[in-house]
Amino acid sequence: MKSNIGIVKFGGIAFILSGILFLGVSLFLLPVPSPPLSDTELMNWLKEWKFNISMADELLFFAALMLVPSIARLFIPSMILSFHRISISWFSASIMEACTQ
Repeated sequence: MKSNIGIVKFGGIAFILSGILFLGVSLFLLPVPSPPLSDTELMNWLKEWKFNISMADELLFFAALMLVPSIARLFIPSMILSFHRISISWFSASIMEACTQ
């Protein structure tokens, strides 16, 4: 049970860090204007905003990667709770059966 609490705590921290990284993606892409239509202007636009786009891309990758351990934070407590409900209902049913015999 102690290891599950560690996993849940790590998943919660990863969930918060993922949110911060997604905020960073938004902040890097905030000043970037819409891309132009012509080819030469597009190449100049890419050269001008290359740093912002590449940093947003890197942050987006790591933010998505941090969502994976967040699954543990979302699902392990409900699995533990449902396991306790099943074991309590099984235990109470076995007691009721023992009392009726």
